[in-house]
Amino acid sequence: MALPPTLLTDLPPELLHEICSGLDTRTLLLLSQMCHGLFDVAQPIIFKHQIARLQSLADSGDLIIKPGREIKSLMNGKGVPLEYIHLNLSNSTSWKTQTLHSCYGLFSRMDYAGCTDIHLSLGHAWKHPNQAVSGWFQLAAIMNAIVGNPGSMLTVTGGEGNLNHWPFTYTLLPTNTSSTDPPPPVPPLNSTKNSIPIIHQFLQFFASLRTRFSAPRNTLVGDPTPLYGVRAYHIVQNIKTSPHKLPRHPSPLLHAFHINGNHLLHLPFFSWTIDTINKAPITCLSFEKTDLREQDWGYILQNITIPTLNELSFGSSRVTFPDLQLFLERHSSITILNLMGGTAIGCLVPYSSKKLLPQLVEFAGDPDYTEHFLQPPEAHPDLNFITMSSEFGIISFEYQYSRFDDVLELIAQRKQTMSLVLLLQSEAGLLNWLQNSTCPPVENLNNLEIRVEGRFFVSTAIKRAICDWLEHFPSLFHFKININFDVSDDTLDINTLFWDRFKQLETVECGRNTYRRAP
Repeated sequence: MALPPTLLTDLPPELLHEICSGLDTRTLLLLSQMCHGLFDVAQPIIFKHQIARLQSLADSGDLIIKPGREIKSLMNGKGVPLEYIHLNLSNSTSWKTQTLHSCYGLFSRMDYAGCTDIHLSLGHAWKHPNQAVSGWFQLAAIMNAIVGNPGSMLTVTGGEGNLNHWPFTYTLLPTNTSSTDPPPPVPPLNSTKNSIPIIHQFLQFFASLRTRFSAPRNTLVGDPTPLYGVRAYHIVQNIKTSPHKLPRHPSPLLHAFHINGNHLLHLPFFSWTIDTINKAPITCLSFEKTDLREQDWGYILQNITIPTLNELSFGSSRVTFPDLQLFLERHSSITILNLMGGTAIGCLVPYSSKKLLPQLVEFAGDPDYTEHFLQPPEAHPDLNFITMSSEFGIISFEYQYSRFDDVLELIAQRKQTMSLVLLLQSEAGLLNWLQNSTCPPVENLNNLEIRVEGRFFVSTAIKRAICDWLEHFPSLFHFKININFDVSDDTLDINTLFWDRFKQLETVECGRNTYRRAP
């Protein structure tokens, strides 16, 4: 029979310690909240339990700390400077409630401004609902402890697609059906029950096509144009709410937030994520590998505003220009914008670049995006660094390489000195473009870097063509490419390829080798 709390507090501390030593961490945490006496007795026991579990995570590689320190020394007090913490919660062992309590103990005891990288794989949690709810709350507590530290940087990676936890649902309705009428028996677009996968994919693609040119709202989305002359439909967007209200930090001090996956944009974390983004003084925000669609981002972009935002990256997220433009108009503080891997859906309002992002310094994106942000020539007077990729979905690489010339022509029209990075994804069509490039002389380009990515075979012919193509840049000072030019091969002699032909070149980096012009 358990002793009442009043009798427990009358016992000697030594006896209390013996009684409490056999209790689990959760019971000890609840017990420690009753009074100061029980708190003083329970904390050393909790501390000992947490160290043991954290050490187990460290031994398995699920907890990595840089610079390396003993777990015990990390939890002894505040003021421990750390550069990086990686926490991997990807199996049933690390997802146990007591393990999460121990992780919370680690983060709540530290006061640091380092990077925290949490890798999540919640498949186990979705399959075990009884464990999931407590795990979600404890994970939110861990993240609250992180974002409460000044200058903190949080990266959350991972996420399996789970349609039951999407924050949005979409329903097709005939145009003669009002939003208050009960919907017809048309399944939501994110429902896979009794549906053929290929048909489901087609419906998703069709829905995105019909809504990508209009900014989504909480009500009707899309225009009521006839569907192949048969019947007109519109799409209703509904915001789902989770019955589990996760705790939120009242005043987060998060500096950088990187969301690389689905979990924080799915239920029950969606509201926590939006609230944290809006409250924290975030200067760097990025989204990667998310499964949200154009109309989903339309809602999200309308409902977040970050006055301190300096760097923004959408990765491969499918964001339409109309929604993106409205967001950027509210965030003139942005200096670095990364749209790499996306697709340019829609277009910017003509001449809007003149007033859009007046402090923009760096831009990354495919040629279609880049071309929009370089017009007119006086747009973004501080823009001096551009990263451009040849990857563009189903469009051929031959076409994409030809689009480089259009962008280079716009760069040549700018007054400021420019730096350019080209990311080449395939050798298909590259040699033909290099040999037949129509771009004019770009006299304001001083720094050029070429990165060859993926399974890319760089032949001797391509290497020579690249060197010939450099003649388009008469003011080039520094050239870098991540492939080696074999100096032992007489046909690829560095002096012949670079120094003798380009008198203004000062530095050439080929692979791991750096060459400098002799004085």
